Amino acid sequence: MEKLDQKPPHYIIGTRGSLLALTQCLQIKKELEAFNQASFSLKIISTQGDENTQAPLWQLDGKDFFTKELDAALLNNEVDMVVHSYKDLGSERPLGIKLAAITKRDYPHDILFIRKDSKEKLLNKELKTFVVGTSSPRRMTNLEANLRPFLPFGEEMEIEVKTKSLRGNVNSRLEKCLKGDFDGVVLALPGIERLAIGLDNEKNEAYEKFGNPIIILKELIKELDFMVLPLSSFPAAASQGALGIECLEKRVDDNHLENLIAKLNHTQTIKEVTEERLLFKSYGGGCHLAVGISVNAWSEGLRKSLAGNTDGEEIKELSLIRVEPLPKIDGKSFIGLPNTSSFDGVINDKLSKKGALDNPLSIKTDQDVLITSPSVLRIIKEKLNDKLNVNHSPNWWASGVKTMKEMAANGQWVHGCADSLGEPHLGKIRNSKLINLFLDQPNWLSLSHQEASSGLGEVHPIYKREFEEELPQSYREDVESCSMYYWTSFPQYVSFKNRFNLNPLAVHACGLGKTFEQLKKENIKLIPIASMLELKTWLK
Repeated sequence: MEKLDQKPPHYIIGTRGSLLALTQCLQIKKELEAFNQASFSLKIISTQGDENTQAPLWQLDGKDFFTKELDAALLNNEVDMVVHSYKDLGSERPLGIKLAAITKRDYPHDILFIRKDSKEKLLNKELKTFVVGTSSPRRMTNLEANLRPFLPFGEEMEIEVKTKSLRGNVNSRLEKCLKGDFDGVVLALPGIERLAIGLDNEKNEAYEKFGNPIIILKELIKELDFMVLPLSSFPAAASQGALGIECLEKRVDDNHLENLIAKLNHTQTIKEVTEERLLFKSYGGGCHLAVGISVNAWSEGLRKSLAGNTDGEEIKELSLIRVEPLPKIDGKSFIGLPNTSSFDGVINDKLSKKGALDNPLSIKTDQDVLITSPSVLRIIKEKLNDKLNVNHSPNWWASGVKTMKEMAANGQWVHGCADSLGEPHLGKIRNSKLINLFLDQPNWLSLSHQEASSGLGEVHPIYKREFEEELPQSYREDVESCSMYYWTSFPQYVSFKNRFNLNPLAVHACGLGKTFEQLKKENIKLIPIASMLELKTWLK
């Protein structure tokens, strides 16, 4: 006799009861039910971290403030699985509990929300102290140390960045900012992104308890603006942005649930967060740790960023995770910058010049304008003989941190940067559901040089590359005898290759964006470099 089809099993998911916890848990429920192998329902469990929202976590006794009660429910078979923000999971988990999946994360970043009236005061040079709400020692340390040059006129006005303790769920933190308790608050972008993604129907616990996540979020942000903080300067918490899904190690369902959950594993995210948690553990771990740790993928591997303070020692690193160490450089090095005073004994670029183009610039107020280098900004200012119109400005973006800081010094509010990871990284940020709640659909205009192209959209050339006709013979000899060449653009490499007999035994290096993608097609030994900091460390 044929067996009748058995009804798919039903599993209970344990979750915290905040709007964000319910929203992300319901999104996981939807993904799991799409496999058509089981049905799921939620059980809300309150945790110590949810009940005590006044004191900073690092001041509370004990640990596992957001997981203990969920762990107990799982071990007592009150629930079949639990969805956690992975950063809340300690390295030591209770016996019998198994991590079944680490889900894909798109955005590990922190995001700064600022009141629009505070932003106007910055633009008008009316603010001397900028107060940010957060309860994280990591954020407190790095914001107070590093945020000022990212604020419009921050350095000129010597703005003091102060942090004040802020606990609570996403809703309450944004509400406190709106009430004027702070000029801005810093939150984890991935959590807000999940609220912006929302839910596809109203018959669920999140709607019943709170309402539509997207409508709630829109109301909270309508009097706010934002800045996506670059990971190179403001690394996030280890494993921020990933969800960890746990179940019992030993079940009586022939691993059906565990195998189903495992389908949500994301290989690249696992690589990133594994490295982050190893680094986190190496510094002692714990919610008191004032060190940000981010590992993020680029086309060829992983980049790590560390920033903060531990035991009175400043931590600052931006480098690649390498299988082999960087080779020792014996001899001269060429650095493709016009001024290399911050490097000892290197050859700089005396060949290239930037000639401003007589090319009228028209920018629409709703455009996403990408300034691709500090040179572009300087040329625009010189051509217009004035500062860019910042009070009725478009949506400003930068290619890297240096450009972002120069734009801020010019009085521009910059929403974020490519962080020297290339246009795809910036495009991904701009395509965030949250960012689209602020800015609608992307409408890119990249300001760059005459030969530039962009995968984002339209390019407006601001300058052309020109070259010195005559250079001293001694300079030629120096360039041609170098053991390492660091290129800042592909056209720069081509111009030197066509005019000099570059050392065929030398290694070539560059950053992680478009230049690397173009140079790796050449028949040269190419080494990617994560930052000027890593380059300086290598050459020392």
